[in-house]
Amino acid sequence: MKLTRREKTMIGALLIVLLAAVFVLVLRSFSSKLDAKQAELDELKVTSNGIRSAVESVDKMRSEIPVLQDGTKSLKSQFYSVQKNRQFDANITSLADRCGLEPVSLTVGDSANGSIEPYVSFDENEGAGEEAGYIWSNTAQLTASGTEEELYTFLDSIAADPALRVSGISYEAPTRSGGNAEYEIDLVIYMYDKGETA
Repeated sequence: MKLTRREKTMIGALLIVLLAAVFVLVLRSFSSKLDAKQAELDELKVTSNGIRSAVESVDKMRSEIPVLQDGTKSLKSQFYSVQKNRQFDANITSLADRCGLEPVSLTVGDSANGSIEPYVSFDENEGAGEEAGYIWSNTAQLTASGTEEELYTFLDSIAADPALRVSGISYEAPTRSGGNAEYEIDLVIYMYDKGETA
């Protein structure tokens, strides 16, 4: 059977259409795979950027550790070493006595790791050979009687001691000028412990 020229042309055109269809199908398959790989690559880039920024923040934190340690070391000279409550009793009541106040009672809480924010100041010239340590805090409530002048003298003494902070005062004004009143003074006591553990 002999094909006419027209039939040959039609068969050729049909083959071209079939080849084009196969090419389009293959191209679509590759395109969807390429899109999936591109999405995977984008996800890996996001993960990689996250890891890179985490590593950079770790490096930054590592560089901050010596600065923080130096800052903590510079604080220890300002604070009491860790003491027992009876030592605070003796220190605070004797300070009140020296200022003219008459101590009525003193309650001292339990020591705990304390906040050092009020004292943070980093001195870059601080020696690097000192030991690291931990800041502890304690609370105390002193009840004492005396005049307002004696109270102000006591508060000035507290302000001059960086290891003590007044966190609250309550009292009723004396009935007559220059008369005695009973004062309740809340204190925060800061201590330095150069032990191995907090």
